[in-house]
Amino acid sequence: MLFSRTKKGDLNLSVQSIVILIFAIIMLGLGLTLINFIFKSGKEKLGAALAVTDLTVKPTADDPLTVPKNVQLPFEGEQELQIGFYNKLPNTRKFIFPFIVSCKNSQGSPVKPYALPFISAESVEGVGGSGSTGWQAILRYITPTTEDDRMVAGKYICKVNIYGADALATAELTPIDFSTVDDPTIATSTLSDPDGEYSPNMLASDQFYLEIIA
Repeated sequence: MLFSRTKKGDLNLSVQSIVILIFAIIMLGLGLTLINFIFKSGKEKLGAALAVTDLTVKPTADDPLTVPKNVQLPFEGEQELQIGFYNKLPNTRKFIFPFIVSCKNSQGSPVKPYALPFISAESVEGVGGSGSTGWQAILRYITPTTEDDRMVAGKYICKVNIYGADALATAELTPIDFSTVDDPTIATSTLSDPDGEYSPNMLASDQFYLEIIA
């Protein structure tokens, strides 16, 4: 009788252990899935590099910067856009990324630098001479604290540049998001060189029409 009870107890314990093990595996799987989703979402929100073969319009030596000519952007919203770059120089350029440097409204009045839309895209580590790259970038507009300088609903013409550094650069060149600058008077430069090792090079430039939708 005692042996029977012990055997039954061992069986119950084994079943409980199996249930706990299965539950732990399920929770681990759900956790890994959630982590993967978070990282994937963060990468998509940043805007990822894109193979040139995946670009709808591919850059060439005659048209080194490709960007949609007409873009609609919800007020305080975001919009995906494809950007392509062809390196016309014979040598490699590093830490390459697109950046909006100016916008003008339909009356020709310029938008303040800290109130410009911002292109969110990963910096490309390097592109060789006559090579090319692309981005599935995200265009964002975040209203600045100074209400008078905010972009309003309407049409603008904006200029986007591609920046990069020479092959000897060791410090990554990064854009500054002016929407995070509290004091507009200090927003005097458009690019950040963390270690001051080199000056940014403008590699290509183009314009596009932007419509802010309220």
